[in-house]
Amino acid sequence: MADTAARLVDNVFPTNAPVRQWVISLPIEIRYRLSYDGKLLSDLLAVFLRVVRGWYYRKVKEAGHENIRYGSVTFAQRFGSSLNSNPHFHVLQLDGVYTAGEGEDIPVFIRAPELTEDDVRQIVETTAHRVIRLLQRRSILDDGDYDRLADEYPVLAGMTAASVQGLVATGERAGMRVRRVLSNPAEAVR
Repeated sequence: MADTAARLVDNVFPTNAPVRQWVISLPIEIRYRLSYDGKLLSDLLAVFLRVVRGWYYRKVKEAGHENIRYGSVTFAQRFGSSLNSNPHFHVLQLDGVYTAGEGEDIPVFIRAPELTEDDVRQIVETTAHRVIRLLQRRSILDDGDYDRLADEYPVLAGMTAASVQGLVATGERAGMRVRRVLSNPAEAVR
């Protein structure tokens, strides 16, 4: 992780461009499916990136800039901090765009305006609406959706479903909540 961060800072991200981190957490109701459906996971990321890039494009175009180029790096994570199945993304997005005027060889970085609460709300709502549309088109929200994982690998499906819900999958505590280890039980600190 440290090597990747150093490489991004030293060799990938330009020194004159600020970077914004976006974390995309997905609803528990679809995490089971996303745990094994890499295509769907990739398509959900594409929806989010289109929405965010659309915001940057509109803001910079309003300022009169054309010929716009973006840049971002995404890390897909499949587990949460307690090693539960929790597919989510960390996106490092240049907080602005590059543009080159007509006849110019060297692109110039144009910083995006500050994000407002309304901007974030619009990005979240637009993303949610488009993700729901995508899931509906693929009949993923239907109760009768075919569960390929359960059909082909029933034990893995059961363990994945338990992991998404934070439940113990096997043994005498099967179906119960996962116990959390406290670093200092007297102070109840995790």
